[in-house]
Amino acid sequence: STLQKDCFDDDPVIRGLALRSLCSVRVKDLTEYVVDPLKKGLADSTPYVRKTAVMGCLKLYITSPETAKSFRVNEQLLNMVRDRDPQVVANSMYVLNEIFISTGGLTLDHKTIVHLLNRMRDFNDWAQCMLLEVVSRHEPKDQSELIDIMNLLETRLRSTNCGVILAITKVFLHLTVEIPKLHKQVFSRLRAPIITHMASAGPELAFSCLQHIKLLVNRNPEVFQSDYKRFFVRVNDPAYTKQIKMDILVELVTDEPTSLAAIVQEIQHNCQDLNEVVSKHAVSKVGDVASKLTPEHRGQVFSRLVGMLEKSKAPVLNAAIKAIVTSLRKYPDTAGEVVPALQKLICENHG
Repeated sequence: STLQKDCFDDDPVIRGLALRSLCSVRVKDLTEYVVDPLKKGLADSTPYVRKTAVMGCLKLYITSPETAKSFRVNEQLLNMVRDRDPQVVANSMYVLNEIFISTGGLTLDHKTIVHLLNRMRDFNDWAQCMLLEVVSRHEPKDQSELIDIMNLLETRLRSTNCGVILAITKVFLHLTVEIPKLHKQVFSRLRAPIITHMASAGPELAFSCLQHIKLLVNRNPEVFQSDYKRFFVRVNDPAYTKQIKMDILVELVTDEPTSLAAIVQEIQHNCQDLNEVVSKHAVSKVGDVASKLTPEHRGQVFSRLVGMLEKSKAPVLNAAIKAIVTSLRKYPDTAGEVVPALQKLICENHG
C-alpha cells in the first residue's frame, strides 16, 4: 500500500523508485496491484518514470505472462518505441526483444525504422547497436526502402564506436545480399572504417574486427588485396590475433610477384615464433598458400616448406612434414622435389 501510494507522489524520483520497487516484488498473487501504477507510469510526463515503467513491464511479463497479455504490454511498448525520450525508446526495444525472443526478436515496420534511424544521433552507443540489430532483421519491400535505410546509415560509418561500425556492416551485408552489384559496392565502402578500427582498437576489439574482415575477405578478397600489409603481424599481437591475421593473408594471396613474396615471407617469419601454437599455425598456412597458386609459382612456396626441414625445432619440423604430406596428396607432381628432401631427413635421423 505504501509503494502504491508513492507511485502517485508529486516527486518524479519518488514515483520512479516506488514503481521500480513495486515491480521488483515478483509474487504472482500481487501482480494485480502493479497494473494500475504501470499504466500511469507509462503515460507519466517525466522520462525517468516512463523508462522505469517500461522495464517494469518486462518484470510483469516474467512474473505473470497472462496478466501482461491482458494488460496488452506488447501494444503499449510498441507505442513507446516512438517516445520523445531516447532512453525510453531504448528500454522499449530491449524489453520487446526479450518478449519476442522465442520468435527471433523484435521486428518493426519500415516507417518506424526510418523514424528511429533519423533520431539515431540521440541514442547512446548501446542503444544504437540494439537498433541496428533490429534493422538487420528487417526485410525491405522494394529497393527504394533499402536505399532509404542505407542512406540514413551512411553518416554513422564515421562513428568512433567499433560496435556500431560492425553492426552497420551486418545491416549492409544483409540488405544487399540479393543484389550482387550493390553488395560489391558495400564491401568497398566498409573497407576503410573497419580497417581503421582494427588498427586503432585494443586487442579484443581488433580481434572482433578481424573476424568480420575474414568473413568479408572470404566473400570478396579483391577489395582488401591492396591492404595486405595492414595484416602483417605485430610483435605485441596476442597469439589469437597472429593466427587470424595469417588466415586473412592466405585469402589475399595472388600470383602477383611482389605481394606473393611479401605475404609468404611474412608467414614464414612467424614459423619461428616463440609461441608453439603460432609457429605450427604459420607452417600450415605456408602449405595453404601453395594450394592457392598456379604450378608455376607453387614450386617457390614448396621450396620454402622443404627448407624448413633443416635446422627447425621439433614442433615446426613436425608441422612442416604434415603440410608437405598434405600437399603431396593434392599435387603428386611435386614429388620429385619433395621426396628427396624427406628421404634425406629420415636417413639423417634414423640412418
